[in-house]
Amino acid sequence: LARKEANILAIRERIEGLEERQQGVIVHGAHSIARETGRNYYTMLLHSMTESILGFMILKKRISLLTRE
Repeated sequence: LARKEANILAIRERIEGLEERQQGVIVHGAHSIARETGRNYYTMLLHSMTESILGFMILKKRISLLTRE
């Protein structure tokens, strides 16, 4: 039980830490990709945001599965 609680806490901390860092990563990544490929910055920003949201959804699903067991 203690290990399960530690895993849940670690995942929650990971989500909270990612939230702040992810904002900068999304913007910087979109800008770099747009510059390197010549594609539209806002299109790349949308793609980066979508990938980030999917990553958060996966982490939240893992938490819900751990808390149900």
